[in-house]
Amino acid sequence: MADLLASWTTTSEATETTLVSDIAVTIEADVLTGLKNGFADATDGSWAVPASWILDEALNGTAFWHRLLIHPITSDVLAHEYVGRFAPELLAKAIQFRDGVCRAPGCRVPAERCDLDHREPWPSGATNASNIWALCRRHHTLKGHQVLQWVLPDGRTAPAGSTEHLPRPPDPSKAEHLLATTVVDYVP
Repeated sequence: MADLLASWTTTSEATETTLVSDIAVTIEADVLTGLKNGFADATDGSWAVPASWILDEALNGTAFWHRLLIHPITSDVLAHEYVGRFAPELLAKAIQFRDGVCRAPGCRVPAERCDLDHREPWPSGATNASNIWALCRRHHTLKGHQVLQWVLPDGRTAPAGSTEHLPRPPDPSKAEHLLATTVVDYVP
């Protein structure tokens, strides 16, 4: 908010900002879950705010959060999860590349022109690659009104959120695995 105020006062363009900021905080798990009161500390230790401030901001959906679980002794990243409704650009591009076209059977609308839909609706469904798929606006709307269902090869129907109709992707080859770990290691 301070960056936005500074932008408004120096440029007099008060409609919106192009400023992007990344703020990293550390919150203990029992504070995050509400088991005890505590603070959100800046990762460099230079400041702290009541954890409730951060939790209120996270729950109102105005920011996009990355949650990292860190090993308390080695500081290795144990898990990483996006926390927010909209997929960040990197995840959106990966889903568009993975899906290619709308995931409704027979639909050929390119994924770049599709909505990124949560199979299990947000906020109960996570914003991650296993819960998001590309659906064209038509199929997304039909799914939202709960009228879109898949007819499976054996004649049964499954709700549109189900992945039961999709073939299981093949296991990655040794080369693909090596390439993926090399790319992950390269990300700054």
